[in-house]
Amino acid sequence: MASDFLNKLTIRAGAALEAEDRLIMGSGHVRGEVGGLLRLPNERYYQFILWRAVLSSWAAKVEEERHDLVIFDPEETAKYLVIVEMKKWMSEDGEREIPWIVEDIRRLSSCESPNSALIIFSENPKGDMETNLAWLEERIFPNAPPPKHETYCFPTFSPYNPRDAWEFWIAAWPIRSGSLFLG
Repeated sequence: MASDFLNKLTIRAGAALEAEDRLIMGSGHVRGEVGGLLRLPNERYYQFILWRAVLSSWAAKVEEERHDLVIFDPEETAKYLVIVEMKKWMSEDGEREIPWIVEDIRRLSSCESPNSALIIFSENPKGDMETNLAWLEERIFPNAPPPKHETYCFPTFSPYNPRDAWEFWIAAWPIRSGSLFLG
């Protein structure tokens, strides 16, 4: 079961990404351009937005010792409380990123933290998130039911399909569940 901590992390990350989307959308609109975050589908950019979103609550670093994000234990500041790996999942057929996502799950399963999580950044036509999540989970958790995920989804516009309703979303799964993710 996903914890309150993972839920809070997902909400903070999603709200920050949504705010950034609105800022970009408004700035571009002045010049007649369409689209927000999807104008720059860059995984590292999204990671830094997420990092900035958690700083007010947790001591964290982005790109720390080959991990996308680490959150430090407030009791022992040299120890990791949570390790997070993040992936952008936006290829046309959805297959290209699967091996990298599975590799991150493997790394997170044996990481040096009692808690770890996988976060996916994605987009699709409005209303397709649940279908796409189910498809993705079948491929990245093939041998067992997936852990309960947390999601944050918001409407946006794609610069490539400006007339269609689009959505940007993130999903987070606990991979290594110490007391933080169980309680």
